[in-house]
Amino acid sequence: METKEGEKPIKRKYRGMTRKHMIIKNRSKGVKLPVKYNLDGIFIGESAVHLTSYLGVLARTMVPIRYKTWHVVPKQLKDKLWDSIETAFSLNHKSRRNCMLTMGKCFRSFKNLLTVKYILPFEDQPELLKRPPIQYTFIEDEDWTIFVKDRLSDNFKMVANGSTETIDRSILWKKAREKKDDTFDEVTIPVIEKIDKLLKESQENGRSVNGSNDILMEALGTPEYSGRVRAKGKHYTPRQYFNSAADSVVRDFIAASKEEQRKFQAEVLAKLSQVGVVTP
Repeated sequence: METKEGEKPIKRKYRGMTRKHMIIKNRSKGVKLPVKYNLDGIFIGESAVHLTSYLGVLARTMVPIRYKTWHVVPKQLKDKLWDSIETAFSLNHKSRRNCMLTMGKCFRSFKNLLTVKYILPFEDQPELLKRPPIQYTFIEDEDWTIFVKDRLSDNFKMVANGSTETIDRSILWKKAREKKDDTFDEVTIPVIEKIDKLLKESQENGRSVNGSNDILMEALGTPEYSGRVRAKGKHYTPRQYFNSAADSVVRDFIAASKEEQRKFQAEVLAKLSQVGVVTP
């Protein structure tokens, strides 16, 4: 932006970074910021703003994006996060649960932001996806590669785009048998290959996968057990799972969830555009 002669350029304040630096400076001096609570035990006041901002910074910079969900983040790492919080703030130990919940939300929203802004728009330009965005120097190359692979996978797209009313149970069956290194036991490979083939055919020719004679049953080559539905857990019966009325409830739930996620992503992007910078 141009300025008139004699005027000083306006410097934009980066609130997130300012708070982070202030907290780090206090920590180096052994100073803890006291946290105030209301009668319901909720953080309040200016210290709550600093704490919430700091929780977001920790979630983004200390938790590798290779973890698919907050639930699978190791306890040792969560303990380390809590130690960092207690070093910077004077707060009740009972606040740990709320802090972890907040960091979990920040972790999910950060990964959603990376997906929407830095991965999906460049799906057809793999060269641009080899390295993490330069704004996020704390993201390791290996973690970024794993994250991009997951976000561009067919399974993720199927859920994100809502291309099926429910996640096909053949995908759940396959996922339940997948090892940490993305491989499968030799005995399951023939079934896995048939599932992949049938899923591809279903997407190409619009073959219906509803009803008890679905992809999983065809891939296994055995009829459905009379008392339960494979890959859906012990609480599902064939009548419950294959009932079209139940399917409509699931569809409504997924539609509502997608709308909530869309609104949340829009809010995040709007806030970032107001700040004018992407902070870690």
